[in-house]
Amino acid sequence: MDYDAPAHGLASSLADTELTAVLQRLPARQLQVVALRIFLDLDTAQTSEVLGIAPVTVTAHLTRPSPRCAPNSRATEARGGNRE
Repeated sequence: MDYDAPAHGLASSLADTELTAVLQRLPARQLQVVALRIFLDLDTAQTSEVLGIAPVTVTAHLTRPSPRCAPNSRATEARGGNRE
């Protein structure tokens, strides 16, 4: 795939900015789970051991969205509303 470098760079930069904003809104424990599972590639058992929580809790932190990360209504409206 041949991307126009400036356009692709801008899209990547916007995605990074959005990801950073979402990560900053996560509760501390959920952020720890995301960091260990996704960024450090630990499995569920390793993550639960490091954090001292049950494996089911690790899974819950990854599968249940935090209300803090829900898009605000202005940002959603600016992009054309919910697309569910």
